[in-house]
Amino acid sequence: FGDQTWNYPSTAQCLQCHTANAGFVLGLEVSQLNATLGRVGAEWNQMDNLRAIGLFANVTPANQTTLPTPSPTIDAGDSARAYLHANCAFCHRPGGTGGGNLDMRYETELKNTGLCNSPGSGNLGIADAKILFPGSPEKSILYQRISRRGAQQMPPLASNLVDEKAQGIVKTWIQNLTQCEASKPAQPASNELFNGDVFSLESKLTGKCVDLDNGNWDNGGRIHQWTCDGGQNQKFRAEEVIEGVFRMRNIKTDKCLDISGISLDNDAYVQQWECGSGLNQQVRLTKTAEGTASISFIHSGKCMDVQSFNMDNAARLIQYNCTGNANQDWFVRR
Repeated sequence: FGDQTWNYPSTAQCLQCHTANAGFVLGLEVSQLNATLGRVGAEWNQMDNLRAIGLFANVTPANQTTLPTPSPTIDAGDSARAYLHANCAFCHRPGGTGGGNLDMRYETELKNTGLCNSPGSGNLGIADAKILFPGSPEKSILYQRISRRGAQQMPPLASNLVDEKAQGIVKTWIQNLTQCEASKPAQPASNELFNGDVFSLESKLTGKCVDLDNGNWDNGGRIHQWTCDGGQNQKFRAEEVIEGVFRMRNIKTDKCLDISGISLDNDAYVQQWECGSGLNQQVRLTKTAEGTASISFIHSGKCMDVQSFNMDNAARLIQYNCTGNANQDWFVRR
């Protein structure tokens, strides 16, 4: 309009941030509303007031976590963690769409957030980079990504300007941080899916994850196994077609797992393709006694399989007659 370009995110782009595990809403959590207001000697709690005037349909617990307002006047760690919770944790939490298997919720202990690890994918060309490098914003991928716009920016879309206040808060936190224990957030295994779940699939045989080769955006992009790194090319959203039958839509590309050429044959490759109504994109999970699931394609009745029991990265995924072998068993990780 005039000299201004307006970009309207697609539904799939909106769902990158408005995630099911965060209730589809960004901001205005109870912890943000649970604030003490008023002047000294006449303070009142905002949640208590909202409860008193009957705004809530359901009873809310009396004791609620309070999320501090990010500010240079409070502890740098509390301020930065509050910012990350409000602006990043709707994606970066268990079952979220964000890459890296990170949990940026305020209440999660730093050692359990995954922030102290080396980046699973993409170090921006920075030698010895960590997601959070104590004392060095220059080597901290977290700081570098919130400080840029364009490729590799965070948040990844719908943001054209760097939040300089937040940038300063995070920089001060990292500069004052003296240690950061590497660990990964726990990812409980499951063998079932529900509509809207965001998940990765880990092979029982190899411990590697279903992976879209190099984040290829094209139809026909190769699906193989790779070391689990939490990248968006290893994350999928479950779309229930009918009860118990799902499409698996890749978070990065918005394309679906698909059997090449709608083939009915053994050894037909698993690929990605534009999502449609074809039965070669629809799967059913069958639980096993070991807490895993086999994944069968509706059109063929055959199971997703690590070809030839290959243990290596880049081993192709195929469909094959269902055998119950470990190369056809998958853990669902959220």
